[in-house]
This record gives sequence, C-alpha cells and structure tokens, in this order.
Amino acid sequence: MGLLPTIFAILQVPLSFLISSSVSQQTDLQSECPVSWGRFEGNCYLFVSSPELTWREALSYCRAKLANLVTAETPEKNEYITSWLRLNDPTFSTWYTSGFDADWSGNWQWTALSGAEKRIGNDDPAWVHQSVNEQDLRYVIDPSLNMLPSSYGRALAYNFSTLTKAWTWLPVVPDRNRPFICELPLHMAADVPVTERTLDHGVVVSDPEEVPSAPSIIDEPIDAIFDTTDWTHNNWTSFHCVASGFPEPEYQWHRIQFVNGEEQEHLVDPLLDKRYTQTDGDLTIHAPNSAVDRGEFRCSASNPYGTVRSRRVSIRYAYVGDFALRREATQLVQFSGGAVPCDPPSFFPAVSYAWARDAFPNFVEENKRVFVSQDGNLYFSYVETSDASDAYQCIVKSAVAEIGKTGPFFPIAVRHQQSVGQLKIWSSFPKIFPPAPVVGDNVTIECVASGYPAPKYEWRRAGSEVPPSSRLLKHHRVLLIPSVQAADSDDYTCTASSVQGSVSATVTLDVGVAPRFIVPLRPQIVHPGQDVTWTCSAYGKPALSYRWLKNGKVLQPKDLSLEDVQRTQLDEKRLLIRDVRLSDSGVYQCEAENILGTALSSGELRVMTAVPSFRKYPLPRLNYASAGANLTMVCQPEGLPVAVKRWLFNDFAMVTSPRVRLLAGGDLFIAPVTAADQGWYTCEARNELGSDQSQGELRVLSGLRFREIATTDQALVAHPAVLRCSADTDAMLDVTYDWYLNDVPVDVGQNPRYRTGWNERRGYLFIEPVTFGEAGNYTCVARSPVDRIQTSSQLFVTGPPNPPSAPTVIPRVDNPYLVTLRWMDGAPNGMDSIRQRIEAITNHLPHWTVLADGIFPVRAISSFTVRREMDLDVTLQPWNSYKFRLSVGNTFGLSAPSSPSLSYDVPMAPPSRSPYGIIGTGGRTGELVITWVTVQPFEQNGPGIGYRVQYSKDLNTTGNHPEVTVSGERSRIVIRVDGSSVKQKVSYQVQVAAFNTAGQGPWSDIITVEPTDDGTT
Repeated sequence: MGLLPTIFAILQVPLSFLISSSVSQQTDLQSECPVSWGRFEGNCYLFVSSPELTWREALSYCRAKLANLVTAETPEKNEYITSWLRLNDPTFSTWYTSGFDADWSGNWQWTALSGAEKRIGNDDPAWVHQSVNEQDLRYVIDPSLNMLPSSYGRALAYNFSTLTKAWTWLPVVPDRNRPFICELPLHMAADVPVTERTLDHGVVVSDPEEVPSAPSIIDEPIDAIFDTTDWTHNNWTSFHCVASGFPEPEYQWHRIQFVNGEEQEHLVDPLLDKRYTQTDGDLTIHAPNSAVDRGEFRCSASNPYGTVRSRRVSIRYAYVGDFALRREATQLVQFSGGAVPCDPPSFFPAVSYAWARDAFPNFVEENKRVFVSQDGNLYFSYVETSDASDAYQCIVKSAVAEIGKTGPFFPIAVRHQQSVGQLKIWSSFPKIFPPAPVVGDNVTIECVASGYPAPKYEWRRAGSEVPPSSRLLKHHRVLLIPSVQAADSDDYTCTASSVQGSVSATVTLDVGVAPRFIVPLRPQIVHPGQDVTWTCSAYGKPALSYRWLKNGKVLQPKDLSLEDVQRTQLDEKRLLIRDVRLSDSGVYQCEAENILGTALSSGELRVMTAVPSFRKYPLPRLNYASAGANLTMVCQPEGLPVAVKRWLFNDFAMVTSPRVRLLAGGDLFIAPVTAADQGWYTCEARNELGSDQSQGELRVLSGLRFREIATTDQALVAHPAVLRCSADTDAMLDVTYDWYLNDVPVDVGQNPRYRTGWNERRGYLFIEPVTFGEAGNYTCVARSPVDRIQTSSQLFVTGPPNPPSAPTVIPRVDNPYLVTLRWMDGAPNGMDSIRQRIEAITNHLPHWTVLADGIFPVRAISSFTVRREMDLDVTLQPWNSYKFRLSVGNTFGLSAPSSPSLSYDVPMAPPSRSPYGIIGTGGRTGELVITWVTVQPFEQNGPGIGYRVQYSKDLNTTGNHPEVTVSGERSRIVIRVDGSSVKQKVSYQVQVAAFNTAGQGPWSDIITVEPTDDGTT
C-alpha cells in the first residue's frame, strides 16, 4: 500500500472517482455503509430517532435514501436489531418497521419483501403475545388499536415489554410520530445521495477552525459549593463556561430569579459590582453572600450567527452546625438489640459519621455485633455489659469541607436480663443511601438486624442477579453498587439468619436519571421555503418537560407574530418551522428538565442562498480508469437551492444507457469502462440563482488481469504453505496486493509467520509454518491506482485429526469389568482417522497408562453423525475409579489426547493375585517368622484388605491346616510351633493369600521353613 500515494500524486488521479472491479464476482471487501449507518451481514441500517414520523412518512424518508423500512424476517436480523436497541435506547421508544396489516385481518406482511418471505407468521417468537400471558396483553397493546377504524391499518413496531424485559414486536397505530429503522442493501450504499450539509457549505477557508459557526456550549458550568467554614482562607467561588464558535463568542452572565412564577434575568456586570470578576466565560464571585447572591446564574455566548445559553447553576453554601451542649443518658438491655441516635446538628450537603468511646479519638470499632450506619445511629445486634460506658460521643465530618464537629459525651447504661432478644430486622431497614439515588451515584443499601447471636446477612435481587459490580461490605450488612445505573432499579431483599431462624425485608431501589440527550441537535443548512424539523431526543427519570429557545430566548407563541405562529409548530419534543425565512437563522436549543437537573442541546439553523459553485469540489483535471472496471464520477457542487445537474461528454449532452447511467445524487456511473469512454466530461449545475460547471479528462488504461491464480491449495500442518496471486496492468501503473482470510484482512507485518514475495512473486503469500487456523477462503485483491480486481482460493490444511470429544464409558452388560467407549470425532484434517490410542488413569495410579494402541474395530453409531464407539478388550482392575482419554490418528499422525472421561467406578472383587516375595525365617526358639510383599492398592480389588497364612508340615495333604489371619497392610507374622518339631528338625510349608470384603484371592507358592532351637535359620 505504500506505493499508492506516490502513484496518485504522479497521475493526479482523483480520490473523488470511485472505482470498483467488475472482474470478480465476489463481494467487494471495501464496501462501506454511508455515514451514520450500521452494517450487519449484507445490509446497512439507519436507526432514526429524529425526526419522529408517522409510518407512511417514515417509509417515504427511507425511500428517499434508496432504502426501505426494516424487515426482520430472520432470527439473526432480529437479534441484531434488538441488541442495538438494548444498547442505544434507554427511553424504550417504539420503533416502526415495514411490517403492516392493512385490513386488520391478522395478515401481517413485510411491505419491503415479496414472495414467501413477505408473510409474517403469527407464531413468530418475536411477537409480544408469545411471551406475555393473554390476561396481561391489555397492559402492553396500544389501547387506541381498539378505537381506530379499520381503514387505518396496523403497523408492526419494536417495543420494550416491561413484563418480559425484552424487545418484542407490537402492533401499533401508524399515524403517530415515532422513531423508525431504515434498511439498505450494501451494494446500493454508494448510490445514496448525500443530503446533510455541514457548516462549511459554500465557505472556502484554509483553516477548518475558521469555518463560520454559531456558539455552542462545550463545557457547561456546574453548581458551586462555597465552604462557609473556611471563608478566611478561601473567600471566593467561581463558575466555568466554555463555548465553541467562530468568530470567538463573547460571554455574559445573568442572575436568574423567579417573581410570581416568571423568570427574570439580571445582567452580572463586574463594572458595577466589584465582587464579580469575569474572564471570558469564567465568573468569579468574591465574598459570596447567600442573601445577595441568592437565585441562579446562567452563562450565554454570542457571535454574529446567534446566541446560546447554558443551564442554570447556583451557589450552595456548605456548613455544619453545632451539636447540643448536653444530652441525656441512654439505657440499653443486655442480650437485646440497641440503637443509639447521633442527634446531629444541621448541615449541608452531607456528612459522614463516627462514634468515640471514653475519650476522643478512641473510635468505636465495627464488628459483627456493632455497626455505624450512614443515618448516623450506632446499632448493636445485641448488647453486652461491656458496652456500658460513661462517655460515648458522636462525630460528624462534612463531605465537601475539612470541618468536623463533635457531640457531647453522654453515658450508656446496660440493664441486665437473662432472656435473649428475638431475631428481627429493624423497621426502617433495608435503607438506601443516598435516599434518592441518581445514575452515577455510589449507592449503598444497609441492613441491620437485632438478635442473639449476631446474625449473618445475605442479599438477593428480585428476578435476577445483583449487579455484577456490586460488593458486600461490613460483614455483609452493606450492599454497595458503585456507579449505579437505571437498569439496577429493582427490589432488593436482605435476609438475616442465626440459630433462631431467618427473617427477610425488602426495599425498592428506584434510580433517577438526570436529563441527558440521546441524539443531540445537529446544524441544519437550508434555503428559504424549506420546512425544518428538530426533535428533542432526551431521556430522564422522572419524566422530562421540554421547552425550545432561539438565540437564548424561550420560544413562546405570545412572543411571535401571527404569521410566525402559523409557520411554527411547538409539540413539546418537536419543533417544526414551515417555509423558513432568512430571519429564522440562529441558534435553536432544546431544554429538557426534571427535578434532578436540566440539559440543553443546541443546533444552528442557517437559512441561505448560493449560486452553484465547484470552487471547493471541482472535477479533477486529469483522471484515469482501467478498461473493464466500474467507474463513479462524482459531481459535488455547492449551492442553495440544490442545483440540478447535467453531464456533457466531449461538449455534447451525455446519452445514458444501461451501461452509462445517472445515480440518484447526480453522479455518473459507468459499468464497465471501455476505450470509447475516453474523453472530456463536464458536470453542469444550475439553480434559480445561476449556474457553474467543472470539466475533467478521462483516460482509459489497460485493466488489471490475473496472470497467475490458484483456486485450491493444500498444505501439511507445520510445513510451509504458498498462496499464489499475480496480476498485470498498464506499464505505467504499479500493482499492490492485499490478502483477506474469510473476509478479514491478513496483517503480514504483525505475524512473523507471514511474508510476501518479491519481483514477479510480489502477490504471493507465504505462511511458514502453517497451522489449522490458517485454513479457509483466501481472497487476493490486486490494486492499481485506477483499478482493483480480486480472486479467491481455498486453502486446505491437512494433518493429524483434531482431538475427539471426551469419551463416554459404557459398561458391558455381561461383564462390568469390560467397557465400551463412545466418542465424537474431531475434524479429520484431510483424512479419516484409522488408529486409536486408549489411555487410563485411576485413583490408585495417578499417571496416564496406555491400555490399547493400534487399529481396532470401530463402529459408527449413525451415518448422520461422527459419533463412534469401540469395545475395549482390556479387563479393568476391580475397585478402581478409571478415567479414560482417547487419541485418534490418520496417516499424518496422532491427535492430541481428548479431555478425560467422567470417572467409571469398577465393582469390587476378591484379590486377583497373591502376595509375593514370601520369606520364612527361624526366629527365637519355636518360632516361624513369615514376611511378604503386600498387594498394591490398585490390585487389592476391594476394601478390607487382609492376609491369611497357612502352615503345615505338608500342605499338599487334604484336611484343615493351621491358619493365621492378619488385617490391613501388615507384611510380617510370627508363628509359635510345637517344641518337639524344633528338636526333630521338622520343616514347615507356608503359603499366603490376600482377602478383602468380597472374598479371598489365590494362594501364593509354597515355601519351606525350618525352625531352629538356637534362633538361626
């Protein structure tokens, strides 16, 4: 790509000529949706919240942009739309689609579609009635649907159901102004006419910062808090206001007062009152006085294009009063709950609390039993005698100032009793702080219960999980929700539990929302006679009230002339001005307000006329295109009213055809370009004020053509892969190449395993080594400064199979010590698997051991799936818990092992082998000492392991032989024999067998032991 800017500079090729290839039949990877449109799959979507229109007006609005009202005929498209609405519409508006029922028959159709796709099924899960009980439908269906005549028809809209907490389809009346959604095929995006004008329309300046524009507040002032306790050091406060605009705006500040309900402004003039100092938009007030500076203040900014004003702000005076000098003693009851009020002084805006005992600053420590609430009270879940003291003290500290105040010391006495208090939650809890939370606040919900012993606390939210950002504090008494959101509004329940049982209490968190704009007002540049509509798209809770301003003055019918009243329509959120005049130019503001605050959004209306001009956007003098390519020649004159455009070719009127046609915006589209199109092109623009034209030459060059391409390539994993691509074009042009994998750009510079070729192989893509992740559809895009073509090839990466799924273990019906393994194959990666390796691990042998490895009979469970099974002909060791894993292989190698199976517990059985390493020795006189190696745990086959030792002069004879039994893991026994045997040098035969709770295992080999009378062997 580095050569493209150089080539463009040399050839003077215009970026205003849009060229796309007609060689490839694939989607143009560079296709983009128009500005402000979102893209999903092969379409573009425009969510229009302003202006709000009726259904038929919305349909006309979309069609003017070569689009249509949206259809939602697939679940994927429905999910895209509802996801956008979840993220971007906190007001839960009702959005029109193209769905319509013309005769109220229930025959719903997508008006933008045809054929079988046109019909909307009444059983589609997106309908609200699919998820709402029939008796609840009356709460969500538009009531006016039951009153309108059938000739109106019904429109289908997206609506947020408060019952299902989801966006669903809802039938609505079509004659109300609502937001709506337009849908545009991606291949038509380049044809959409540009109708929005920016403030630089008709203005030619070298510095974008010097484009003439009306003021706009970019930094709103905020309320000032003046610390009355620190006036000797900081006896001033200030407001900050910044506005954009050119020329630079001038600022004024006004003090606002309400007299008999009427708003009155008084100019703040620093020349008349030395307490005020103003620097640009900053106002400093020295020695603020609540009597003199009462009311509110407002900033305004003005330049020749209009006036804009800020929201109202005020000075708020922070203070903390004094505690009462004395307070009475408090008595609490042993083993019962207790609450000690702080009795704080008056304060503003907020304080934090602490308690001290015996002396300051010996603070009371909070624990499972003791809690200091944000209401200031000191709570005891139960009281102990040690809580008694002659000196308790409450302390407050301002949240915005450095000042704190301490209350008087007072005694707390504890009355003795034997019974314990009942478990209960205090009547005022759970309690929310701040009491009226607003979006962005750090909200805490406190829960305090009394009872012995101190209870434990749990929190839950009605219908869903508590917010993921929430935290539990202070022994779970406090639920903290940082930066609370409107969606966190719900019922929250606290449960306190102890040995006495459990109790619960619920509180409703209702989060308010200060006004904010979802879509701010935008500048509008129009010519006289047009109609202008602005919609105030704001959100707040409680509900908002609105008013409109022009140049800082409230728009009221009583202040307008009779003619202007007839032209101006104020519908609260909507401002419509018909047949605009030059005098309508200025700054318009929408002010949205509720009890939590005020928000303003401004937009400049510029009513102007201008002769068409190509001064800013002329046709480039010399242009190039390649034969066979598609070419869009952009004609972009400025002028108001909008100019009518006409094209000339070699000074003759352009003759259109299916190959040469005019687009909706007046641009010229040629597809494909031929040598006959070479020549001079002139775009002429004309309106009622005059005309202008611009001319440029088009030279047609040889088009790009592929010299070498590969349609299918195959590479072995971990080996090099080469994708070939090479193109020729006109000798004066350079060619660059870009690669895409499954439509995602391949960033060669960011991956050391990728590189491109050189010279004739510049278009090659080398991958060393290749992985399975590189398999897919590769698109090579060859570009010259005037052309682009693309081709695709499929790369298959072969190698060992992907790991299979974790095997399922199925015991054999006839033998639980034999199993069948069932699994699902992974991707074969070019060749089916033919080999299996089975490994196992047990609770007694914690390392993987190969049980089988080779080519085994494998059965396919179904011809429609890749599920397989095989019999494992390996007898499993009883009383072991097995996990199996499986590797499969093809001619390229063996896959990685699968995940382990679930544990399979083999039934117990008697030991299957006997002890070994049996040694007999003569111990002390008349003793046989027998030792052996115990059976290992994985071979014990069951619990209760033990050993039987038989000894006799001849164990081969029939009859009962002497026997000794030992339990557990013992491996040695001493046997007393007859003393006469010792004297007679009689030998003994000995054998050992293991047993468990399931039975006895086989006897060991017989050994011979001869006792001696002197202790030797």
